[in-house]
Amino acid sequence: MPNEGEHGHSSVSAPTGNFHCAVGKKVSIFALCTASVLHIDVAMADSVNGIWCSLDGRQFNILYEVVKLSDGIELEGDYDRHHYVFRMPPNGEWGDATVDLVMGSQDVVFVRYFSRSGIELLPEPEKWTRCEASVS
Repeated sequence: MPNEGEHGHSSVSAPTGNFHCAVGKKVSIFALCTASVLHIDVAMADSVNGIWCSLDGRQFNILYEVVKLSDGIELEGDYDRHHYVFRMPPNGEWGDATVDLVMGSQDVVFVRYFSRSGIELLPEPEKWTRCEASVS
């Protein structure tokens, strides 16, 4: 039996899997879950999270504090919604460099590399874009 709220409306109807709004209208769990998933996708598009590709085929896959490199190495970094910083492994192409990604738009990040002493290693930032989804 649903619980009666302060204004006489039921708050949850467990047997049917529906929620009741304050005005007494039913909202299905499916609709709530769908809205949640869509919200997550929109949030991911407006953040540095995701798979980023360089013009020469390198990739960074960022999910909050973890970044996965093209060669499969996973590292931790400093995550902010539109900014991400991490240090490359000492034996890689950019050995021990600090990598600094800043979003330029929802589909573009600018990547800068710094030596351990703070010297920028390229004359200008690299422009990376979100990788296109592949279809098998």
